[in-house]
Amino acid sequence: MIPRNTQIKPKDTPRYFTADLGGSCGTTALRTPTYPEACDLVAVLAVEPMRALGAALGLCWYHRAFALESRPPTPSGRETPTSETVAGYATYGNAVLDELQDAGCEWPELQAAAGECITRTAGMLQALADGIARAKGTTDEEPALSGEATTASPEVSAPTGSPSNTGSCSEVATRSPSTT
Repeated sequence: MIPRNTQIKPKDTPRYFTADLGGSCGTTALRTPTYPEACDLVAVLAVEPMRALGAALGLCWYHRAFALESRPPTPSGRETPTSETVAGYATYGNAVLDELQDAGCEWPELQAAAGECITRTAGMLQALADGIARAKGTTDEEPALSGEATTASPEVSAPTGSPSNTGSCSEVATRSPSTT
């Protein structure tokens, strides 16, 4: 981790939240990623769930005093990210996990914090999909994902690469939790 020249402070909006990463990492601020990053994260979850946990933590990282050395790839900005984009985020996720483990963060807390990042990101994408549906005058027949995430348990697991987890960002974002 790299000390920040100027400490940052999370804003008082729903985009920001905190998580205890355990060990010497302690409690840190996190924030949901940008929409393009979130779409790319969904694609990584479908094929590289373990590395997606690291990518989620890296994309949400907002520690007041320390920045991560690992740098994310440029978001694809595409509805369906390319395999190169997915591979880039998987490599980034692995680097983030390595960096946080080196800093003394504990695995159960990393897993729980990553689960919280993923839950909040899914809620953000669901809210976006719902807003698009309302603007188009259509509705989603499946139950919406909750945008109000609380605390993820250490038992959070990422989806597997089954066919139901593939597709475009909007397709995955609008599925109910029972189908992803």
